[in-house]
Amino acid sequence: MGLLPGFPLLVKELSEQAARKRTYVLRSLYAVGLMLAFALMYHTTARMWDNSRMGMVGLGGELFDSLIYTQYWAILLLMPGLAASALTSEKEQGSLTILMLTDLGPWELLLQKWWSRVMLVGSFLLLGMPLMGLCYAYGGLETERLALGLGVLVLVCLQTAAVAIAVSAWCRGSIAALLGTYALLALLYLGPELLLSVVKELVMINDTTSRITLNHADFLWPLRLFDHAWSSRTRSLGEHLLGSLPILGSVVGALLFTRWALPRRAQLGGSGPLLRLLRWLDALFERGDAALGRPRGAGDLPDRAPVAWRELNRRSLANWRYLVRFLILGVVAVIGLLTLIGMSSSWDTFLTSLQVIGLSLLAISLVLGLVLGATVIATERMQQTLDVLLTTPLEARTILVEKLRGLRRIIWSLVVPAFLLMAWHGYDQDLGVYYRSRTHPNLFATLAYFVILPPLFTWFAIAIGLVMRNRNRAVITALIGGCLWLASTLLIGAVLFGIMRLEERSLAMVVCYLTPGMLPLINETNGPNNLYGGLPLAMTMFVVWHGALWLGLRWWCLRNADRLMRRGGGS
Repeated sequence: MGLLPGFPLLVKELSEQAARKRTYVLRSLYAVGLMLAFALMYHTTARMWDNSRMGMVGLGGELFDSLIYTQYWAILLLMPGLAASALTSEKEQGSLTILMLTDLGPWELLLQKWWSRVMLVGSFLLLGMPLMGLCYAYGGLETERLALGLGVLVLVCLQTAAVAIAVSAWCRGSIAALLGTYALLALLYLGPELLLSVVKELVMINDTTSRITLNHADFLWPLRLFDHAWSSRTRSLGEHLLGSLPILGSVVGALLFTRWALPRRAQLGGSGPLLRLLRWLDALFERGDAALGRPRGAGDLPDRAPVAWRELNRRSLANWRYLVRFLILGVVAVIGLLTLIGMSSSWDTFLTSLQVIGLSLLAISLVLGLVLGATVIATERMQQTLDVLLTTPLEARTILVEKLRGLRRIIWSLVVPAFLLMAWHGYDQDLGVYYRSRTHPNLFATLAYFVILPPLFTWFAIAIGLVMRNRNRAVITALIGGCLWLASTLLIGAVLFGIMRLEERSLAMVVCYLTPGMLPLINETNGPNNLYGGLPLAMTMFVVWHGALWLGLRWWCLRNADRLMRRGGGS
């Protein structure tokens, strides 16, 4: 650290990261995952050439591309979890205002915070250098292609860290910053292309303008820069680097926003503009009731279930008045979007849009279940209110069950519309009561998936939050665990049917049925008919296995609630 004498905050951040056990655990997991992914890619490529090592000569470029894609998505998964709490953690500890009173200016503070996260994730990228050397040794990997791939990884590190720091400067809590970072990155990557597609359909711009705009609608996406650059090999490396200017512009824009928001959002107090709007509507409705002579609720304390009353009435997201308003806004937005798609597209495109929106709502419910489930007890620990709850006559399991009532309300408010959209997606105009090229078991499989998976992931996160005392660590662990759990379908399938070369109609398919991603893969894609057992066996095993996991995790959490919440008593 002697090389950084003029950057005290950067030295402090790097020293703390080096002293944390979590840093080395994540680095080890990243290295193992990267090695396994590369081994799978290598074996798949070698199988295409009959396992001939001489046949692999000249295929280093294909291996390098797969390695770049793997590291790119790993950065998108890791960076928000590592950088979104850079400033919110200081706000929660009350130390951000103290930092702003030091000799460090706002620019020095945010740049050192930003660069510490870039250096942390950059150390993860160094683990892929030996594999890149192996790709280069096989040949077929030009120096220009190698430099472009490395440049894309550097760009995504700079961009995601800047976006995470910007969201962290605006938000008052680490969880809101984490979710906001993922949402903003999705909007940054997908928003321009979707907007231009809608404009194209509504305004009916000419083909030349349409081709120019849509081809550049993803200019903020570093991975698309790599794809476009290598698909047009006639361009030089300098011209490819010019394509990175919009990405660098987004980095500068995010840092400028951070500089603006940092002094204005340095305190935890106050409420956001949306919450102020909802409270203004509450006051407006109350004045209307008073003008009409309607009695106003006394707002007395509850006679029973006090913790549940607190969660349902004192939490903005779980309050039924706010939740209904959010749902109305969401329904209006979805209806408007579907109307635009239906007016300008075919019936198949309309049904595909239903599927995308339904699966997106399911994904949001899973993420909320993982994040809020991991923080349901950890937040009470952080706010030092858990000891107060434990001094009440309520049992620990009762406290846990009542705290989950608000979380269940939030999740089911997303799951129910998602299921209705997926059911509508399967509807066929010609068949009426039947489903597109399918029968009612597909609807039952969808229902089973939507009923079992969200609470299963929620109790999985609750178990992590009970074991881990640090809230941010519990959230990151729950998110990574949930992603790996869903990705286990592809990993196990690749090992069984790619490396081991087993038949899909063999008994080995039962192992894939034990993973959470296999049922929707068969159901929504109308999978191959030669799978062992087919959809009936997949649905039965999903309900039995994952239903048992759900009930088992719930039983374990409630049984050990006293011990894990540090009450000191038995169950």
